[in-house]
Amino acid sequence: MESAGTLPEGAIFAGHRIEGILGRGGMGVVYSATHLALDAPRALKVIAPHLAREDEFRERFRREAQLAASLQHPHVVAIHDTGEQDGVLYISMQRIEGTDLAELIARSGRLDPVEAVELLAHVGDALDAAHERGLVHRDVKPANVLVEDGARGRRAYATDFGLTKPAAAKSGFTETGIAVGSIDYMAPEQFTGAPLDARTDVYAMGAVYFSALTGSVPFPGDNPMQKMFGHTQREAPSIRDHVPDLPEALARVVAAALAKDPADRQQSAGDLGRAARAALEGDERGQSVGSVATGAAAGLAATQPLSIEDAAPPAPPRRPLPPTSRMPVPEPSSSRRGLVVAGIILAVAGAAAAGFLIAGSGDDGPRRVINITGPEQDEDSGGGDERAAALEFSSYSPSTPGFDYRAEIPVGGGWGAPVEDELTPGRLLRTTLKGPDGLVLSIDHTPDDVPSFGYEADSQASVDHPVFGVATEYVFSNNDQFEQCAVTSCIDIQVDDGAGGGWAVLAGGAADFGLAEDVARRVADSVGF
Repeated sequence: MESAGTLPEGAIFAGHRIEGILGRGGMGVVYSATHLALDAPRALKVIAPHLAREDEFRERFRREAQLAASLQHPHVVAIHDTGEQDGVLYISMQRIEGTDLAELIARSGRLDPVEAVELLAHVGDALDAAHERGLVHRDVKPANVLVEDGARGRRAYATDFGLTKPAAAKSGFTETGIAVGSIDYMAPEQFTGAPLDARTDVYAMGAVYFSALTGSVPFPGDNPMQKMFGHTQREAPSIRDHVPDLPEALARVVAAALAKDPADRQQSAGDLGRAARAALEGDERGQSVGSVATGAAAGLAATQPLSIEDAAPPAPPRRPLPPTSRMPVPEPSSSRRGLVVAGIILAVAGAAAAGFLIAGSGDDGPRRVINITGPEQDEDSGGGDERAAALEFSSYSPSTPGFDYRAEIPVGGGWGAPVEDELTPGRLLRTTLKGPDGLVLSIDHTPDDVPSFGYEADSQASVDHPVFGVATEYVFSNNDQFEQCAVTSCIDIQVDDGAGGGWAVLAGGAADFGLAEDVARRVADSVGF
């Protein structure tokens, strides 16, 4: 390294060629780099040497890098590799070609409300994925929201999950007393030593909404004490105090997210995003999905830190959350303000002594592994809590020239490897798998045509899709034109990718139709890039 502690342009480090600096922070430097073996763009975070020398930090780094790498989601910056070279720790991440939300706000003063709400809905979906694994980010802020300019518009990505830790942590401070988070966006419980859960990130998201919509933070101040006092003791101002023409309904959504009492906030980051979208459309009716968190992120006690294996217990199948579903907009509550000022002062002192951790930036990796279980058997059937089937999904990417094709396919539980890859050059790639009890899955990738299996269906419906916004669902019953649908009903979900092509996912056979539907839906949700 150079004398200043940075890698020079052109240097080779950990199999990467350094091309420049993307950012600096308290944890180290983030470089723009190219992975030499794959000739792929990366963001390479090199950890500051003084931190890497501490045994406690090295263990925490190893543990949290594993947890962060497990978060595979379309709106989470993917971690591809982590390791150590010559005593220096590093993380190799997806490189987003664009900027971050903090820079966008600095350039424009504030964002257009429609764009702000849409981008932050992406981040809410990413946080829901973390909370489903029992993890809390703890440092949600505009600088940790990367924004990519693409042919289909802007996409937002949550990054810096390297600061994520199992939510069983009892405060916003690490074992060594370093404050984790950025003071302008930290929830009250991060200052008072109260347990953290998914709603801690909801509060931070509320502060990010406030900043994106107004160009200001909720509690500006000249020193950390003023800001912390605001977060813990003062009612948050309304976004309409800064921008009077913003909808009143949207102001109430942001105010609810900034409630002092976690119980008064939206109970998931996804709910916050859906409420904000609804408020912009003038619709305050609808439904709240509620918390999607598991384990400690749901506020449950934990007796020991989560490992990478037990951070993500299998969950029952859940339909994708509708991107435009509505939730009621709660009025902010002024109850339960009894925060301990002495605890706040101690937290301020610890934060001032240690400083605040700042982090950096972030390729397209495999989709997340999805655990699917079949329907529970009734107790009176003797099955108890047994599952009809347990299907783990694994990333599948056939080596077919000219196709950029990745999807999740079931493995284990009676599923075999793909039995057929049918290629029609330039038009169709079909992968077929056989599962337990006659269950069959076919996945069509049609890069140049709207997908279709080409058979008349008994029913057709539009369904919400978490990546593309909408998909079409077909049901075939006893249709002998397609072998696996000759015995029972099949579910077929087709997705138009918006670029002249798309995907079709069909599942069916002798297995339970509900399980076939779950398989088709989960695969359909995994094929978007």
